[in-house]
Amino acid sequence: MTGQPAPAATRGFESLAQQLKEARFTGLFGLMGDANLDLVAACVQRHGLRFVAARTEAGAVAMADGCARVTGRPALATVTCGPGLTNAITALTTAVRAGTPLLLVTGQIPLQAVSRNQRFDHAAVLAPTGAAVLTIESAQQLHGCVARALALLNEQGRPVVLNVMVPVLDGQAPGGGDAEADTAPRAQNPAPAPAPEALQLFARKLTQARRPVLLAGRGAVRAGALDALGQLADRTGAMLATTLCAKDAFAGSPRDLGLSGGFALEAGACVLRDADLIVAFGANLNAWTTAAGSAYGQAEILQCDADPSAFARASVALAGHWQGDAAGCTRQLLAALPAGERPAWHAPVAREDGPAAAHGATGGRVDPRALCAWLDRRLPADRLLAVDGGHFFEFPSKFIRVPRASASIFSLDFGSIGLAMGMGLGAAVGQPASLSVIAVGDGGFMMALPELDTAVRHRIPSLFVVFNDAAYGAEVKHLEERGWSPELAAFDMPDIARLATSMGARGITVRSVADLESHAAQIAAPTGPLVLDVHIDPAIEAEWIGLARRIRGR
Repeated sequence: MTGQPAPAATRGFESLAQQLKEARFTGLFGLMGDANLDLVAACVQRHGLRFVAARTEAGAVAMADGCARVTGRPALATVTCGPGLTNAITALTTAVRAGTPLLLVTGQIPLQAVSRNQRFDHAAVLAPTGAAVLTIESAQQLHGCVARALALLNEQGRPVVLNVMVPVLDGQAPGGGDAEADTAPRAQNPAPAPAPEALQLFARKLTQARRPVLLAGRGAVRAGALDALGQLADRTGAMLATTLCAKDAFAGSPRDLGLSGGFALEAGACVLRDADLIVAFGANLNAWTTAAGSAYGQAEILQCDADPSAFARASVALAGHWQGDAAGCTRQLLAALPAGERPAWHAPVAREDGPAAAHGATGGRVDPRALCAWLDRRLPADRLLAVDGGHFFEFPSKFIRVPRASASIFSLDFGSIGLAMGMGLGAAVGQPASLSVIAVGDGGFMMALPELDTAVRHRIPSLFVVFNDAAYGAEVKHLEERGWSPELAAFDMPDIARLATSMGARGITVRSVADLESHAAQIAAPTGPLVLDVHIDPAIEAEWIGLARRIRGR
């Protein structure tokens, strides 16, 4: 019976289930198959783990990814062997590139078992993902394997695949207690190695600058550096900005300029172009962050990052760099700089809701900027935001705010659409008190449609906002600019609201802001999955399309 004490472990899968229970994960996201069926059953029916049964392996891993991102704790997923693992590769690669703390448990059929058609070389297919792999090939290696996997995850800052050979899962487990393991967050920001020259350079440049800006990225958020960066801004008179992966990290601060680069609002972008010094902490200075090198005018640029490869990837010339954790380096700067505060060099930047023209609809189509401005005003402040990829994704990223950086989920680390639905549902499981808002194009929605059923079965309150232009909107723009007909990227769409309703969700068709107003109460407080099928105006071109042309040189 669920929640009852487990019997003494005698089989490999029972030992593994006991270890996973003792690690105290929020839940288990997965899809069962031959290799992990007994393991899932033991976790749920003997140990009481919450099992979120996804419809696809990619969805299961994306859910664990989203859960880990908003909680800051390792999340657990499981898929079966062979095709179960290959189906999860895109979502896993995305989690690796995001540095998500995620443990994926799978089983592998021995390659010599030629009569088993799901045999597959797991190590070979996992190698290009960048995930760490811990393969368990004997009963003796099974002892304490979850603790070892979590230690590896914490040490390397990337997902770990616990790959257990099926004969080990099915066979006898070793005697003795299992090593303790838990998913409590661990310190990821030890003091940086002494770098006196870098410290002196950064301190001198910040002291001399008249118009400095501190730029925080995902690395600064995960290092817990935001408070220290706020203090550093007060000390130096700097304004504050973020990359998309640290969206709204400084929300509410009078020094906050918002996003940097391709998704910056114009008021903040103007201030960034006038800066004379940009100091980036844990921020990827790629062409999107720097607007192909045009975001910072004539400013000098310094970069602090724990990853030494970050400096060579920067799309702008660096006046100096400092390898180290963002929090530790910031604390060293605070200790080195003179005490006292300097006033901000620029007045607070007013919040923008989008162009003044973005307030209506034409021909039954909604301006996506007006849609996002409405959602920002009417949804509860305590919200999570998972944004899928596509032409539309600039609009929610710019105009829908979140209460903290960890509440914003960037799903495009590997450039794949269709993952935000799983991520948003996993986030809702991890932070059930917050409304999970999932912004997705019609293409990504149809790609991940099976996971709407997961939301229905598990009664997960969630708001799916489908930006429906009946096409792969980005591909439409790209085909047109290259002289091709865009018809190849257009689709005869089903009625998404009716489709959602047929699956057990609530579906609402939106063709105007007035339609939003008429359902405002339900939209702000869904009791289960609610799908807004918003017919958007495809003539409104996102600004990132132009930036993409500049980056590609087209």
